[in-house]
Amino acid sequence: MSDRTSTTRITLHRMRIGLLAGTALVLIGALGVFGFAALTTAAVSGRAAPAVLDVVAAQRELLAADHQAITGFGDGYSPLGSANADYQNQLTQAEQHLEQAAEANAAGQNGSQQLQLASGLVVSYIGMVEQADTDYNAPGGGNLALGAAQAWYASQVMRLSDGGIVNDLGTLRDDEQAGVTAAENSFWTSPWAVLLWLVPALALFVALVLAQWYLAVRFRRLFNWPMVAATALLLALAAGAAVTLLSDRQLRTAGQDIATVVADQPASNGTGDLGTLLARLCTGTGGCQAAITRYSSEPADLGVSDAKLAADIATATRDANRAATTDRVEYVIPGLAIAIAALIVLGLRRPIDEYRFRP
Repeated sequence: MSDRTSTTRITLHRMRIGLLAGTALVLIGALGVFGFAALTTAAVSGRAAPAVLDVVAAQRELLAADHQAITGFGDGYSPLGSANADYQNQLTQAEQHLEQAAEANAAGQNGSQQLQLASGLVVSYIGMVEQADTDYNAPGGGNLALGAAQAWYASQVMRLSDGGIVNDLGTLRDDEQAGVTAAENSFWTSPWAVLLWLVPALALFVALVLAQWYLAVRFRRLFNWPMVAATALLLALAAGAAVTLLSDRQLRTAGQDIATVVADQPASNGTGDLGTLLARLCTGTGGCQAAITRYSSEPADLGVSDAKLAADIATATRDANRAATTDRVEYVIPGLAIAIAALIVLGLRRPIDEYRFRP
């Protein structure tokens, strides 16, 4: 009889140690998966996504500002005049978005250098437009040819397909967007990562069920209520994996939203504004008219409407923030694990106590 009693006591102690170790493994797996996934989505929400969206907004505003400047010169009025605030407003907004992109930059040192270069070129562009305006309004009727040359060169600095501000920002935008893509492709935001959470939870669930079966047979009690409660809490803890899966899905939705915003950008910066500028200065025929025809055939394209771009940016921002929302699960996980461990100890205390003083 003593050997049987001793074996039962040892079994109960080993059961307690095994169940507590299993609870610890579930806690480590759950916190690991949730923590790394949360860090990944937070990096997108706090850095990569804002950087992409700010760069796209800046591109659009810079193109709009240049459009206002060149069409203003072409139509014979100063884009810098107080009655034409659109040019100044677009530039101010673009500079603000570039500053915000620099704060959120997720492209590392290379991204910082690209933003510094772009900001410096914007300052140079503003100086060239101001000089063009000065030439247009010079005493004695202005020097239209010189002013047009200055405006032309400024627009080229803004729109050139190789070395232009807008296209250089497109390269930066792609680098920032690569951070979003990397997060989407991360192991920690894939369904496979959740197995590191669920497999230990399933193993512990099976162990709890077997432990309760053993206690019911050995002690002739149908239910051990603390162990039943521990099992129920374990199921709640395992269900928490759904939060991570939802966050991962929202991250992919945010990535699609950001791709839509990028697609809102015009495929070509166009040169139609320059055709209007040439037409004001050139009334002859021959090569001059050929140039006007050539540039006018490439209308300036600002992409989608302001309203659609703003709506798409708002949607992408909202979904990126939703992906990073944790709903305080980082506190719930250890709380449930501690409760499960306490219930296991409580559930096995009475059976162990019954054998404590037996030979």
